[in-house]
Amino acid sequence: NNERHFRVEVGRKSIRVLYYARSIGAELKHLRAELARDPSVTFTALFRTREERFALAGERKAGEEAAAGLEEFPAQEKPLSAFDVIILDSFPAGEWTAGQLQALSAWVDKGGSVVFLAGAQSYGAGGYAGTPLEALLPWRIENGRGALESGSTALQAAPGARSHPMLAGIEDFFANPAEAVSEGMQDPGPLKEGAQPLLEATGGRARSAVVFMTCGRGKVLAFATNTLWRWSRGTPAQRRAYGLLWRQAVRFLAGKSERAGLIAARWNATALRPGEEAEVLLEIPSARAGEDWRLFATLQSQSQSPGASVPVACDPVEGRPGSFRARFTLKERGAATFKAVLHQGDRQASLYDREIEVLPPPEEGSRLALDETLLSGLAKRSGGRYSAEEGRADWITDVAATLSGEERRSELRLVQAGTPWPWFPLGFCALLVGEWWIRRRMNLP
Repeated sequence: NNERHFRVEVGRKSIRVLYYARSIGAELKHLRAELARDPSVTFTALFRTREERFALAGERKAGEEAAAGLEEFPAQEKPLSAFDVIILDSFPAGEWTAGQLQALSAWVDKGGSVVFLAGAQSYGAGGYAGTPLEALLPWRIENGRGALESGSTALQAAPGARSHPMLAGIEDFFANPAEAVSEGMQDPGPLKEGAQPLLEATGGRARSAVVFMTCGRGKVLAFATNTLWRWSRGTPAQRRAYGLLWRQAVRFLAGKSERAGLIAARWNATALRPGEEAEVLLEIPSARAGEDWRLFATLQSQSQSPGASVPVACDPVEGRPGSFRARFTLKERGAATFKAVLHQGDRQASLYDREIEVLPPPEEGSRLALDETLLSGLAKRSGGRYSAEEGRADWITDVAATLSGEERRSELRLVQAGTPWPWFPLGFCALLVGEWWIRRRMNLP
């Protein structure tokens, strides 16, 4: 029997996220919907339904191995190793067990990533000072401090944070105080050494809204605002900023390449702008020198008809067996799908696909400074008048008077008083003679 059978490995999910909550809040619904847009993320939620009974929700088929037997937050470190990022909702420190606190602290110290969400029962307000989790927080907290304060607060990128990968593509959004608004903030305490603020409140005293910090070999992201989820149902700019912030944060915190079957992929960016070059390094970790590995890649954009795609060259990386590099440029905004098929010899061994979001550039003129001198000059040259916003009442009065129908008449005399008498009739006669002479020359009647 010469029939040969091969298994083709197809995979997309490589980043596993666990959301842990003691009660269901608005953040869970909106965050789950946004992370579902990233084909590399498996989202699993563990939340209390009543008393000490918990329920699992999420992509069970994709994440069932990680969530197998998970009926409560683990009190041992090993079950946590199945996840890349753990997101913790707001609840009091007293609802943790000693084993759970120790397991989470050890998991982060060895390379795990945790996200702390803000709320009325977070940080010092939730009694976390003196617990094992205090060492993971980027603020120096005190029990009873950091109550949640309501009120509209504009957020901006902290100095030096505009180039951070979590804010890629949304830096300009945080320069618009009308859009980047938080409705609830807390002040957990002063920042620790090594803590890096990403977003901060504008005006008044300095307050950090989102802070990143490394802890051991792990990463920590902490929020001091609990209303960013409202952006997901706000303006288009707010929805885009909310989704990109969370998807890029999860990818950065996971800190590993995407994996699909035998293929591992590392991208130069999570999102691109039209005209920017995308670069991806595709690796086969199990490859050895001398083996016949080949990669074939294609790219399909929204503007192409369904099923149509263009080939993308995958060049072998010199000195690195099983490594290939692909580069391409996307000129149009929208979504595009990149696919790579791995062959070993004459068989297809693995398939990788990835959706790439091409974002529009910032709108031209969206951040122009107001030049009142220039505007006043332009208005005068055209016979108009420039008025600043604070003078809009006078401007409205002038417009109303202009449109009221009032007529204004003025007389213009051909002969002004004091003009010597003979010159006007002589000039008029000369004009008539000149016209007669021109008509005769041109044979006009």
